[in-house]
Amino acid sequence: MSTQIKYNASTVIPIHIAIEGKLVTIFINPVNKFLTQLEALFSISPVEFCITPKISSDKCILSKSKLFIKYYIRGYYIMRELKATKINAADFAPFGTFFSMTEPEGYPLQGEIHKFYPDRISGTCMGSIGFSPIAVHKDERIVKAAEYHTTTWEGIVALDDDMIIHVAPASAGAPVPELTRAFIVPKGTMVKINTAIWHLCPLPLNNEVLHAMIILPECTYANDCTVVDFEEKDWFKITV
Repeated sequence: MSTQIKYNASTVIPIHIAIEGKLVTIFINPVNKFLTQLEALFSISPVEFCITPKISSDKCILSKSKLFIKYYIRGYYIMRELKATKINAADFAPFGTFFSMTEPEGYPLQGEIHKFYPDRISGTCMGSIGFSPIAVHKDERIVKAAEYHTTTWEGIVALDDDMIIHVAPASAGAPVPELTRAFIVPKGTMVKINTAIWHLCPLPLNNEVLHAMIILPECTYANDCTVVDFEEKDWFKITV
């Protein structure tokens, strides 16, 4: 279920979705938190599901048959799902650039035993640059916050696993989670995220722990890092 739905507490709304391959008509009364697909099967709320092969809200409302099943849902909202796609130049251009450090392309400067690919990613900064390792554990990939830097770009290099990054356009400090894009970045690739672009730490695609390198001016984490927690209704889950 990838559509976020807000419910008015004074109404009952029929919604038609699929759960585990079955068409379901939902009659919504006010509920209080988030709904994920698994939680839809095991929850407590005033939400009723009618398993039916047809979209027929009247029949479902009046049905007293065995097809009428009440589930319990924890949520005002169906949590939005955001599918991560493989990073590519066209889609990532509004947010930054990237280059594979282990499978470089383009014409190199070369000698007898080496090929050198100069300046494939470049950037300026005031003062010293810091190179900081980060270890990120695998989780449910539910995004609840994002950060941005007002004066600098940020580099991230995936060291031992493909990584997932999520980015959203600069918006003068007001979060825009609904505009977020998620990208799968191959191991050995560096991404350069432009100044003021919303992002957060990279996430592992396969491994239980991702090791990556963060490249920022020294002390950016203390001097130029604004982290904003989303309202619960704006949380989203990244899928692959």
